[in-house]
Amino acid sequence: MMIGAALTFLLLIAFDQYQRRKQEAKGYSTFRLSLLMATGIGLHNFGDGLAIGSSFSLGSVAQRGGFSWWGQEV
Repeated sequence: MMIGAALTFLLLIAFDQYQRRKQEAKGYSTFRLSLLMATGIGLHNFGDGLAIGSSFSLGSVAQRGGFSWWGQEV
């Protein structure tokens, strides 16, 4: 798991550097920036949906009797 986290971090750093060089060479575009932000938000929400769906399908939410936040029932 630590290897995956480290590789993800390095990939994000490399992507950030690539985007900075690309934007400095071509100039900043508000459309491209907004598209990049929307894509990032969509990918984040997709990952959240997969995590929630997998925990629900495994029954861990149903077995605990509901959602909890730090051990407190909500």
